[in-house]
This record gives sequence, C-alpha cells and structure tokens, in this order.
Amino acid sequence: MYSRTIYCTNIDKKLTQADVKHFFESICGEVQRLRLLGDYQHSTRITFVVFTVAETDREAGGNKGVSDKQIRLKIFSPNVLDITLVDLPGLTKVPVCDQPSDIEARIRTMIMSYIKTPTCLILAVTPANSDAANSDALQMAGIADPDGNRTIGVITKDNKVRVIP
Repeated sequence: MYSRTIYCTNIDKKLTQADVKHFFESICGEVQRLRLLGDYQHSTRITFVVFTVAETDREAGGNKGVSDKQIRLKIFSPNVLDITLVDLPGLTKVPVCDQPSDIEARIRTMIMSYIKTPTCLILAVTPANSDAANSDALQMAGIADPDGNRTIGVITKDNKVRVIP
C-alpha cells in the first residue's frame, strides 16, 4: 500500500476541511493528510490531499505490479467540462520486484490502446534533464498522432537541469 497526493483548486470557501476530507474518502479511500489553503478574501481555495491507494494494491499487488484495469475518480460539477483523465504508468525498461519480464511490452500496449483513440488528447511527459529526441512518450505520441494535432508536450523536472556557465 502506498499514498498518492492530489492537488485541487477552486474549492468553495464555504466548505470546511472536514467536508473536503469526507468527499475524498467517499471516492478515493482513506485520507492520510489533508491541507486546505487560502484566505477568505478569495472566493475559492486550494487543497492538497494525501490518500492511501489500496485499490491499486488489490489490482496490481503491492510490489510494483501494473494492472490494465482502470481506477476511476469521478468529480461532478456544473462548472467544469465533462472529461475523462487517464493517468497511465510510465514505461519500465527493467523489471523490478514481482514485475513480469515483458513489463515494457505490456505497458506499451496499454498506453497505445488509449492514445490511438482519435478523441484522446495526449500529454507526452518528458523530463527536462533528458534528450527529447529519445523520449519514449514523444515517440509513442508520434505513432498514435503523426500530425501532432492531439499531442501536448509537457516538460517536467526543470529543476534537475544542470546549467553550464
């Protein structure tokens, strides 16, 4: 079992910390820690929620396993668009713990099954401290979306880039 942190914005200032905690516990499971931030001068606040991810352990095991079964988080609001967000695993090149020897192929197949859908927007996440030309995310996005019309490149870990004077 491990924990996951979620950052949420636009939390109505009328909601208490207990309200937000109850909401997440009813959908995601046990909340380990919740921090509701903001002041009463603004109409909304933000929260950081850390919750236990027991569902993942049930499906994939507690030892770095991967499952293609979806865990759905549904948030309803009249003020947001209807959208499905799928957080796919990153590619694993070398199996660890109880992972099968073909883990990379399994994850590639899972990712392609989602991103080949024409209505899917692809967030191709690549760390800033690696060569984008060798990015697996961009390579797979290029296969699923050759024209790049559905692909958004996301650069992460910019704080890890070494600046050479």
